[in-house]
Amino acid sequence: GVWLFSDTSGLTSTYGRRNRFAEFLMLAAGYTASSGLGLGAAALLNAGHITATLLLALLALAALFLVTRNGFGKMIVAGTGTVVILVLHSASVGTQSALACFLTWFLLLAGPRSVLDLHRAHRKGAWSSDADAMAEITGIPAIIWIAGFGVFTVLCLFRGTYLFLG
Repeated sequence: GVWLFSDTSGLTSTYGRRNRFAEFLMLAAGYTASSGLGLGAAALLNAGHITATLLLALLALAALFLVTRNGFGKMIVAGTGTVVILVLHSASVGTQSALACFLTWFLLLAGPRSVLDLHRAHRKGAWSSDADAMAEITGIPAIIWIAGFGVFTVLCLFRGTYLFLG
């Protein structure tokens, strides 16, 4: 399940029997998925696939809606999906391109920002983050996971920027 909150934070949870590998993937995805998706969207836009970018965004939003567990999260996901549908259905190619670019930049910039928030919280003594849970699973210190998330998200941002501008 996924919970999205108005302060831009979120929470993920799994159900059923504990599976350490699945838990590890879920924890890692929380800080890397937006950057990876943003990089994929930038590559699609670089190749001129505006409609495909928006359709895949809509598919991702539909999947997210299915696992979102709180009202605020469902409202945000449904609202964003509605905007994408309306733009796909009745907007000009220029407007579609602008929305696809906006969503892509949003994803590319969200990753480093969330890692920075994680680092600040960890530095202030918060010890219940995804990085701490990954440290518990793997034995690798949380600060190493935070650094890894940071490197990954910044590399995706740089590569995505290159695809946009190059």
